[in-house]
Amino acid sequence: MLADLRVAARLPSLQQYLQDRTAERRQVFSVALQNMMEAYPRYGQIQLLDLSGREVVRVKEADGRAVVVPEAQLHDQSERSDFKAALALESGKVYLSPVDLNVENGQIEVPYRPTLRVAAPVYDSAGERRAILVLSVRGDDMLDRFREITKTEPLQEAMLLNPDGYWLSNGADGREWGFMFGRKDATFGNAYPAEWRSIGAADHGVFRTRLGIFVHATVHAPPSAREANAGESASTPGGADQPPYLKIVLHVPSASLRRLLFLYLPLGRVLLSTVYVSLLPLSIVIAYIWLYPRRARELERVAAREIADLYGRAPCGYHSLDRDGLVVRMNRTELEWLGYRHDEVVGRMKITDLMTADSRRTFAENFPHFVETGYIGNIDLEFLRKDGSVLPVAVSASAAWDDAGEFLMSRSTVFDATERRKLELELMRQASTDPLTGIGNRRHFFELAEHELARCRRERSALSLLLIDIDEFKSINDRWGHDTGDAVLKSMALACKAELRAADVLARVGGEEFVVALPATDAVEARVIADRLRRILAELLVPRANA
Repeated sequence: MLADLRVAARLPSLQQYLQDRTAERRQVFSVALQNMMEAYPRYGQIQLLDLSGREVVRVKEADGRAVVVPEAQLHDQSERSDFKAALALESGKVYLSPVDLNVENGQIEVPYRPTLRVAAPVYDSAGERRAILVLSVRGDDMLDRFREITKTEPLQEAMLLNPDGYWLSNGADGREWGFMFGRKDATFGNAYPAEWRSIGAADHGVFRTRLGIFVHATVHAPPSAREANAGESASTPGGADQPPYLKIVLHVPSASLRRLLFLYLPLGRVLLSTVYVSLLPLSIVIAYIWLYPRRARELERVAAREIADLYGRAPCGYHSLDRDGLVVRMNRTELEWLGYRHDEVVGRMKITDLMTADSRRTFAENFPHFVETGYIGNIDLEFLRKDGSVLPVAVSASAAWDDAGEFLMSRSTVFDATERRKLELELMRQASTDPLTGIGNRRHFFELAEHELARCRRERSALSLLLIDIDEFKSINDRWGHDTGDAVLKSMALACKAELRAADVLARVGGEEFVVALPATDAVEARVIADRLRRILAELLVPRANA
């Protein structure tokens, strides 16, 4: 999510819109956001707000598609907490909202749409804050997945809580989202006051009360996502001292525990029918004294195997490095991505041996700082596979220290950024391409022309420009329709492109206006090329659209 936010904030179409807020540039940026939402369906909507809190662009999911909301339906969002929080952020910080229900026009949307938001200020090329970008992540998939995973064990209750103890999932008597409706009684602490004193105060733990066994753990927000009032920079190391973001609680009720322990005693089912009354107290004592520790050890071994399997087969890569950057651990997923065996990498190769030259330089610049601070988040690198191909990745890492505060090793999470890189390249292509003809647009032409002009001055070589305009083009649209006019423009672009060299720069800079930059071409040569293009275009036959 944080990487997506940074990609969206750096879109060329957004920077162009911030510099010149025309309807055309707004449309180009809106299309870029549509493409982003189509590529990443986890987002329910993406918004660009001006500094007063007014929506400038909103793209939302509707019937499985990303649609641009008309300007007439945009709203003032200045009272929304995520806008206020992001507005107060310093450069480099990101706001991650709590999970709540989506609100439209001051009303909680029905059916409920659990949502969390990431928001950050957007700066123009001069470094001036110009807008707020908000990505709204669909929380229903996350909660459905949580319910699906935890319902497999019928003897336990699994609950997801916010830091204040309100149920987000599997609430008692269906009391989820109580904080959205002002129900202060709809909390885990209200239902389990004694247990909440332990769960609310500790980061994780296991304990037993008269109500059964409780296992709990706390999920912290990534250190690059900070609430506006947390006062921490994006490079701050993560840890349990950070405010909690979510709490997961597993509860095995006493009744379930007794059932689990007693019914599976050896011969328990046979004895139950004959000596139930006389042996019941003894069976329970035996179960708690002998079988439960045995069961606990078995579960511990199973959990250890599952954790190892999760590490090895996780959908992302994991590796650990020592102080010198030597790979001391790498999971199966990352090894398969790279095409190596475990014994070829672990203990034998430094992580830089698996990087491109540019990434080695990036790593060398960042690793000493990482050793000092203990965290680095979402750094873009390129790994080299064994076959020589390049794998773009996003890496986040945290450090482990010994009791004396000395660096022991890093723990890194690696995400395959291939799809994100494709999206970035596609968005860059769209930002520099005329959507009708497929050739360069006005912005692309001036960027390349400035580069060519500087090169020609440096090398003292010739550079010529051709301007091409269609006479009486309006009459084509008026007589034959705009579809035919579009066909003429496309045919012209293809004809010119076929006649020009690879080094020549062709672009559409107006409605029916084209321009060509001819590097290393003097006026005499340019006149010959211009006359050849004129004759080819004059003889060009374009079928009438829909004929």
